[in-house]
Amino acid sequence: MKKSALIAVFFILFSIYTSLFCQQDRSAADFFKDVRMASIDALPDKFSAGLSGQSIEKKLSSIPKDSYLDKSKNVTAMVIYSKTKGITITVVNVDDLYRDIYKDLPRQFFAFDILLSERTTDSFLNKYEVSYYGKGPEGADPVILKLRIRGAENNVLLFVDRATLQIRRIDYLLGENLMSTTQVIYNDYDQGGKTYSIPCRFLSKIGTGGGNSGRSDVFEMVNVALGGR
Repeated sequence: MKKSALIAVFFILFSIYTSLFCQQDRSAADFFKDVRMASIDALPDKFSAGLSGQSIEKKLSSIPKDSYLDKSKNVTAMVIYSKTKGITITVVNVDDLYRDIYKDLPRQFFAFDILLSERTTDSFLNKYEVSYYGKGPEGADPVILKLRIRGAENNVLLFVDRATLQIRRIDYLLGENLMSTTQVIYNDYDQGGKTYSIPCRFLSKIGTGGGNSGRSDVFEMVNVALGGR
């Protein structure tokens, strides 16, 4: 009986050792798969929200009122997300000419593309070579993954919280020159006894070119509603 108990304790300790100390043998691609899976699992199947920010408001204000469907109401940008379709952004209370002016934003803004995309992890791995930037996951917080676009000089650095596997910062580089950096802030929402974590605020500095110059921008999802369309 004592021998069986000792064997059980040995296997428990061995499992703990493996989980804590053998992560260094995991490839960057495998770790990236874990990050993607954790990100997707933390999202609800569907949600909708308003989208605000200086550049958003500036573009909305340029829409002529003749294109408003209801001139007594404002025009707003709306985010609709589903795990099967990814993120779409449409303008509400305008005619068809202006409804899709943000159609390409999810593709152009990398934070939306990687955090709120329907694309599979394999599609990212087909496009990017993934490696650790500096130390691997053992002892490093954050863990930094480097995504290099195959056949190009463009690189993306993902700063990943080791405990939650959340992507907290995204840097976009051309060669070694920093072109933009984005801080990602998450909000938690409870529904049906489950807590979902949605990236809701994106603080970006764009066009740094390796220096301190550049413009700042904020994208923020407000009035988040789980479920829906």
